[in-house]
Order: sequence, then structure tokens, then C-alpha cells
Amino acid sequence: MFHAQALRWIVLGFVLIGASTSSAADDKAVAPWMLKENPEIYPLKKVKAGQVAHGISVFASRKGPEGFKAEILGVVEKFFGSAGDLIIARLYDGPVDKTGVVAGMSGSPVFMDNKLVGAVGYRFGAFTEDAIAGITPFEQMLETFDKTDARLFQGTTQSETAWGKAAPLASPIIFSGLVPEVKNAFAEKLASRGYGELIPALSAGAGTLASVNNVSSFFPGGPIATTLVDGDMKMAGIGTVTWVHGDKFLAFGHPFMGLGETNIPVSYARIVTTVASDAGSWKLGRPVKPAGTLTHDRIFAIGGQTGLKPQTVPLAVTLQGIGFGLSGKKQTFKYDIANHPTDVPLFAAIVSANTMESRNIKANGGTLRVTGALKLSNGRTVAINETVVRHRTSLAMPAAFSVLQQMQDILNIELAEVSLAGVALRMHHSVDLSIEELVGLRWNGAIHAGDRIKVWIQTKPFQKEMQEEVIEVKIPKGLPQGDYLLEVLDHFSYGYLAREEGWLRKVDNFDEFLRQQERLPSADEMTLVLISRHEGGLKIFDENIQPMPDRLKRLLGKGAGSMGVRSRGHAVELGRFKRSGYIMGSIRSDIKVQRPRKK
Repeated sequence: MFHAQALRWIVLGFVLIGASTSSAADDKAVAPWMLKENPEIYPLKKVKAGQVAHGISVFASRKGPEGFKAEILGVVEKFFGSAGDLIIARLYDGPVDKTGVVAGMSGSPVFMDNKLVGAVGYRFGAFTEDAIAGITPFEQMLETFDKTDARLFQGTTQSETAWGKAAPLASPIIFSGLVPEVKNAFAEKLASRGYGELIPALSAGAGTLASVNNVSSFFPGGPIATTLVDGDMKMAGIGTVTWVHGDKFLAFGHPFMGLGETNIPVSYARIVTTVASDAGSWKLGRPVKPAGTLTHDRIFAIGGQTGLKPQTVPLAVTLQGIGFGLSGKKQTFKYDIANHPTDVPLFAAIVSANTMESRNIKANGGTLRVTGALKLSNGRTVAINETVVRHRTSLAMPAAFSVLQQMQDILNIELAEVSLAGVALRMHHSVDLSIEELVGLRWNGAIHAGDRIKVWIQTKPFQKEMQEEVIEVKIPKGLPQGDYLLEVLDHFSYGYLAREEGWLRKVDNFDEFLRQQERLPSADEMTLVLISRHEGGLKIFDENIQPMPDRLKRLLGKGAGSMGVRSRGHAVELGRFKRSGYIMGSIRSDIKVQRPRKK
């Protein structure tokens, strides 16, 4: 059975070779049998050095699939460890003579005797004189849908071969709507996660819109896009389809991210052109229409099903404020993110930063309040409450990285297997720098345990006069008399003290961890604490043990491993107070607490 898209190319006048028993294809033609569904398989055991195979790939969608040849150089046994072997070939003829082995060519099918032998999946160096490629045997690729074969999960590649160092062909990450500042800020993180080079999508022009919208099927040698982000901004990996059977497909000839069973959207795609470069050629294209779901991401190939709706993570970003050009109103942007087991936070941060940067929140700075909610796969909802303040620099990246860190902190906890099921963020920008530095504190008179006292706290707002606020707190009635430190903390300083004091102790269930996180102060809160200066006590792991004998303190004074004497005394939180802006710094003062007053 031929695919409709491929048949259109045939009708348009491609020189085709009839479906004969001969395997010799014309250099510039694509034989009809190469476009058939579920062709016969050429067995790996018959592959010998010196044989000539024929491959196809789309180098520009307006031309359809184009042919090339592959001279078999040999077979690397156990290239994938116990999982399987890799065929080595020199590619030549057709567009390959100009481009060499192309990033985005992953999955291009290769035939011998009218049978499918494998798919181009690996390259050997960027500056080699010949286009040396690794062809993944199709017998092995067909095992991708086998859920029981442990080799498909544990296989590793031996990169060094007699023909040089082999590496999977990169799958370029095509993007549209991504501003340069965001691309540059996140490129290193994406590369460290194994994603290919970020390349802007190109439009093929208004004259091709009709044919783009008519793309309705995958076909051997045709493009495929693994969709990472969809919506007002798009990101997708580009590769090539190897095999189609009904609604099933196989592509790439190597893993995309090695995720095993997965649920990532795939799209029909269009290749605008292929850029030839001595440093490594690549296909320029873009996704055009949702196609189905990538269900398997294995060592030999990716595989999936067309027509199957993927489970994505919805992300909504609402902007408000003068820095976004939205004074007195707000605007919401919606996206769908691929349900990647670990990288949803990364793409959510990229999308959030891009949404802000694209609305001209550039180097003017100001105050950005980020609120919202993370919906988790276990049904729980976690509130987001961040404040970012910058002077004459962009707020978008600091805010995005702050949200990224909070998402990763929650998802990386080992107490539960949770993932993000939805993200809603609200970004409110104001031009004022709402930041206050803690600069002083004072109180009046003697202080007794059980007293309710007034404390004056001095803060210095940005480019404004110092101000003072009085707050009232109660000294615990059972507090021993002695010397103490009275300290006012911002949220960073509080976090450090909380870890020292064991307030952020190790927990054994996820719900308690979330409750603990919810108790932490936000960036616009200051916390007043009282720290004793006379009893260090014992600290074991994250737990603080209260006053102990001097002899034991001396014995443990130097500490050992996770046990030791606390460097300062026990701390008591007296109160937490919300301010109008971002609180920065900490301030402390010595204080003496006397016995409770006599009635």
C-alpha cells in the first residue's frame, strides 16, 4: 500500500523505477516499492562488505524523497553490547554527495534486494572525507515494541570502532517563537540533557501552505517531529521515518532520549531545505500538524502510533503590568508541554522566560511577582509565590530559573514518584523596585520571659529614606534566663537557620515534605527569631537534642560524621511579618532575657 503523500509526488512526475525484482535503483529516482508499508526484511546475517544498498530520505519536502547509495564496509558485532550489531556503510550519490551524513537524517531507510535492511542512525566524525554512517539493522529496530526484552532498556553503545568514533546522528531541535536571549540562556542546559542543536524553523512560503495542510500520513524516508512544546511557541526534534505498518511507525534508528515507554506528541513535518556544511549538515524544517504519540523510545529506534492522542502537560502563563505593555489588563498564553519524565520543569521555565521576554520585559528591571500553582500527578497542588527584583536588568531569566528550581526541588524528592500534571503561572510586573534591606533593630527596657515586647525594625528601601516599623512579639514564658541573639531574617537566611536547627528535618512521607515547604517564608516576609548563646546542645542528623552535660559536649566538640555539637544555641521563632516588597539581608543584636516577672 502506498501513502497518499508519496503517491502525489509520483503523479507529479518523479522518475520512478517499476517494482521489479532488481534492486538497482537509478541514482536520482525513488522506486515505488521503497514507499510501501511493512516491506520484507533483509536479514542481518546476509549483510557482507562490498554490497551496495539503496536509501531514501527527504532533503527538501518540495522535491519529495530522494535516493542515495550505501556501500557496505562491514558489521560491528555487539556494538550495542549484548543487544545487537551495527552495519557500517559509506553513503554516496544523490544529495549525500553534497551534504554528507545529515543531522535529521536519522531513520532514513536503507534497502537491499527490495528488502528493508536498516536505517541510517549513526555518523563517524564531522570532518571525515567520506560520509561514513552506521546503519541500525531493521531486525533489531522491529524489537522496539517488545515490552519484555531487557536488552532494549540496558543496551549501551561502543563508540570506538575500526572506522572511528561513532555517535548517534543529532536530531535538531527546531523552534519557532523563541527569542535569542532565552535560547542563549538555556542552550547549555538543553545540551547537557542530550538535546540537539537549537535551529530556528523556516517557513516554506505562502505558496506551499495548501500542501502543508494536506500532509496526513507518515511514509518511509519522510520527516517526523517529536513535539516538545506546542502553542504560542514551538519546539520539536526532527528526524526521519523508517517503517510504517497501519497506524504504527518506527523512526530515527537510535533513541531520542532513551525514555523507554513514553507518551510524547509526534507531528507531521516539512523539510524546507538541507544545509550543507563541512562542520556537519542539518535539515531545516518544522512540524506542521499533530500526528499521534511516541510510545516507545528504545536503544534501536523510536516507535509510536498515529491517531493516538498524547497526554501533555498544560501550561498557562498570565502576564500583567506595565513592563508587559499590559497596564490595567492581563493576557494569558497557553502551551502544551511533552510529558517528559524529568524535563517538564526545564521546558516550563523556557516557555515562561520566552513569554516574558517576547513581551519586551527587557533591561528596565523593576519588581516581578510570580504566583500560581503546580498541579501534581498525585492530585496535590503546590502554590508558587516568588518575588524577583532587578535594577536595569531583565527579570525574565531570574524569574524563570527561580520557578525552575522550585519545581525541581519538589519533583526530585525521593519520597514519592510524582510528576507535573499542569502549571499555571501569573506574572505581575511593576516598574518600582520594591526591595527593602534590613539595617537595624532596637527595643526598650528589660525583657523577661513571658513579656510581650515592642521591637523597632529599620529597613532601607531602594533609593528611598530609611524607615522604621514597630512590631510586637511575645517572649516564651518558659524561656531560661540568659544571653540571647535577637535576629531578623530574610527568607534565604531563614532557610539556612531552619536547616541548622532541624526545623527542616528529614521527613518520611511526601505530604509532610509539602507541608514543611509551605511553612517556609516567602521573599516578602521577615522572620524574628531568638537564639540562645549558652547551650549548644547535640545535633544528630537533622535532629537537635536539647541541653546536655558539659563532659559529653567536650567529647563531641569536634563532631564526627552526622553527629556533633551545634555551633550556637537553640533558636525560637517569635513571629513572621509580611512586607510590601522583597526583604533582603539579616540583622541581629545581643539581648538578655530575665526570669519571668513576679505577679
